[in-house]
Amino acid sequence: MNARIGALEAAIKNIRLPEPKTVDLSSLTTRIQSVESAIARIKLPDAPRVDLAPLIQRMESVDSAVNSIRMPDAPRTDLSGVESRLSAIDSKLSKLSVPPAPKPKPKPKKSGPVLLERAAYGKKDDLKRISGVGPKLEGLLNRNGVYYFWQVADWLKRDIDIVDAKLEVFKGRIARDNWVTQAKQLAKAEGSATKPK
Repeated sequence: MNARIGALEAAIKNIRLPEPKTVDLSSLTTRIQSVESAIARIKLPDAPRVDLAPLIQRMESVDSAVNSIRMPDAPRTDLSGVESRLSAIDSKLSKLSVPPAPKPKPKPKKSGPVLLERAAYGKKDDLKRISGVGPKLEGLLNRNGVYYFWQVADWLKRDIDIVDAKLEVFKGRIARDNWVTQAKQLAKAEGSATKPK
């Protein structure tokens, strides 16, 4: 038994533990220098025209690399120098970054109803299918550029006012008979002309 214990003691003494892992910061330092050089080349008056997205992506990869260094089995690596350089880079980038571009303003709605010189988009719709529109009123609408249900269906209040002013003795009929709602339904019906794109 003593011989076996002696053999175990000898075996334990011969065990060589691996050296603690050391962290090689050379590739990280190279990346940081690359980012610092890129920032140094930016001239402040030109900064608003410089696309900083690639530089910011490189910074994110550097941050990721720094975070991966914190391994539980590695001896504590002093990253204070790296972290101070990264903070300085972040500060410079924030000074160079351009405020976000304003959102594009929506295009204003057309200035009036779509009125056509002729029935240019296929056979004209039978506007008499709108309740309150007879043959005489349909002719008046056609003379004023209205041939299709889709035209009427798109009218807003100001469009109605413009067309209503052209309807002579039939003024007020558009709103009173609710043409826009009727036209929206009729425009979807089979055989109605399709609104051009």
